[in-house]
Amino acid sequence: MDASAYQRFKLVVVGILGTSKDAIHIYVGVFALFLTILPSRKEPLSLRLLGPGFVLSVFMEILDMRDDWNLLGRVRPVASIHDLLNTNLIPVLIYVFLKKYFVAREGPREGP
Repeated sequence: MDASAYQRFKLVVVGILGTSKDAIHIYVGVFALFLTILPSRKEPLSLRLLGPGFVLSVFMEILDMRDDWNLLGRVRPVASIHDLLNTNLIPVLIYVFLKKYFVAREGPREGP
């Protein structure tokens, strides 16, 4: 069975960027975080900022698992967890850093 259109697309992106598939996951996670932050005005440091990147990473992993099942006859849970961590770890760290930095600069917020 041939590679899916999704797998072929990933190979094209890897070829264009000249990087590894693992690095692509990191780029996607950071890019999704920044695309979510840019239009966010009301609550710029809401935990909701991490949602779109997480949903995207799960969707990408579902496609990878489907392709593993079709090509290998099994899924690779360790590889899936690795990819989810690669996609989401740096955005979570950026979020935590920004949250701590901005809360420290603004001081504690007063009640409602």
